Amino acid sequence: LSDGRVFEHPLVIWAAGVTMPAFVQEMSFDKDKQGRLVVDEALQFHPGCFAVGDVASFPHKGRPLRMAVMFSVAEATVAAKNILRLTSGNRDLKPFRPLDLGYIVPLAHKKSCGRVFFGRIWGIVGWLGHYLMCVGRAPGWRMRLNILRSVVWPR
Repeated sequence: LSDGRVFEHPLVIWAAGVTMPAFVQEMSFDKDKQGRLVVDEALQFHPGCFAVGDVASFPHKGRPLRMAVMFSVAEATVAAKNILRLTSGNRDLKPFRPLDLGYIVPLAHKKSCGRVFFGRIWGIVGWLGHYLMCVGRAPGWRMRLNILRSVVWPR
């Protein structure tokens, strides 16, 4: 601390939360406890109106799907295809089917913690797993190579 004290075993808990944009808060559609728009399996919160990403509350296994970039990208792909279907007169909307393989939170000094499939993962194995997942999900080879470069030769 600024007075010179040092904590031997510090624990930091991040509880910043997420606040929905004001315009979403003001919308008069169904929302969950976090203020996210409740969507159906085609990602509509109202016929012809779609929501994806952190603003969408998608029901999954009895609760809202957690907020994560991989779900946001996958939702956006399904919603875009459904919008194209609607604009071409096709009312047969495709459902969003999330694939949740788990999560890994990378920490400092090549450590991590998380849950993958049905087991916990931590340490350097989890840290490497996080970056392998990033490489696998990255759009394009250039992005994949940049991620690998950042792991092998960090700045």
